[in-house]
Amino acid sequence: MAMYVVALSISIAGMEIFAGFLLIYALTHYAYQCANRRKEAKKGEWSCPQLSIGIDGYVFGFWGILVLGAIFIPDLQMPDRIYIIGEGRWIILLYVLVYIFRSHQFDFRTSSLFVLGLYLLVSLLSASEFFTGLVPLKNSTVDLLDIGGHFSAYRVSGYFGNSMTYAHNIGLWFSLFLSFVLFSRKILKINKVLLYVVFVVTSMALFLTFTRGVWLSVGVAVSIMLLVVYRKRAFYFIGSGAFIVLVLALTLPMIKSRLTHIMDESNQGRINLWKANVAMFLDHPFLGVGYRQNAKNTLKYYDKLNIDSDFASHAHNNYLQVLAGTGIFGLIFYLIFNGVLIYWAYRVYRENKDTDPITAAIGLGLFMAYIHLHIGGLSEANFQDGEISHSFVFLSALLIASKDRPVLINKNS
Repeated sequence: MAMYVVALSISIAGMEIFAGFLLIYALTHYAYQCANRRKEAKKGEWSCPQLSIGIDGYVFGFWGILVLGAIFIPDLQMPDRIYIIGEGRWIILLYVLVYIFRSHQFDFRTSSLFVLGLYLLVSLLSASEFFTGLVPLKNSTVDLLDIGGHFSAYRVSGYFGNSMTYAHNIGLWFSLFLSFVLFSRKILKINKVLLYVVFVVTSMALFLTFTRGVWLSVGVAVSIMLLVVYRKRAFYFIGSGAFIVLVLALTLPMIKSRLTHIMDESNQGRINLWKANVAMFLDHPFLGVGYRQNAKNTLKYYDKLNIDSDFASHAHNNYLQVLAGTGIFGLIFYLIFNGVLIYWAYRVYRENKDTDPITAAIGLGLFMAYIHLHIGGLSEANFQDGEISHSFVFLSALLIASKDRPVLINKNS
């Protein structure tokens, strides 16, 4: 598990490899538990641990639409059909992680020190890229920022080599860290200084990605979180934050440039992609063109719509990506299981805020993280990026397991 968590911050290949090891471990542990329980169970009784996660029908409904599309959509090549079916494997990983969290309890102090230390190191190394254009032990090309003068600066992309991917990913963890900052006075055995430092450094790394969609999504998520937690004082905090953003935009040319060039060429490319994906859905309303096959069909639809562009990519919008790729039923399942997770996160926070601050912090952090993910998904197909979906699955599994009982506990306290 520790190696998988490390991989979540630096390597998609590591995520896939260690996810495979977790699957093997979970299957072995489950078989062992079944065998032990069978000895004590009465004849005819089900003796194995619970596997249901509460959104089973919705996630498997979504995967079922993928499978139906892979089977019945014409003109797909066999490798594409296999690929589409395999893209639902994150659902298996979700069950694996929920099972591991349910069947184990983790010491909060040890776990928090490990995660905070990891993200302090990764965020510091990533933020250094702003000055050097390089991340230690990572060979990648980054975007040079136009800031004027003789000083060179670069968009931070972290160990994923892509500023948008890193920003959307770190936004999930930023949300969790902020939640624990808010609950830090109530939580025993948490290193508050380390937590505050990690929060500041992570915030800095996220800001230095210069990803406008994430600036917006995190801003909206923080605002909603403040309304949930503080209510009457929330507007004061939100107003203060908006004033700070305005001052920064007026005084720092690099920020002003990012905010004033909303309709630059890259965003016109997004609009073209949205038009093409709407057309894909209208032509294929029930099964779509095939999950994550959008980019392969883009140029054909540009010709059909008389769009003069050769920029073929995913839809740069989660909802259009799913709608065009899987049809209306795929989008319905996608919206339902994500909506349920948002509700659960809020409920976990509300039910535990006065009795179990660790679990409440998980609920509030995930509530904010989901809002960030789905607001950010309006301008980027962030759910389809493995680097982001792995963190989404890991944190969602932690939430689902925490809904039933505490997963992170202060032992011997």
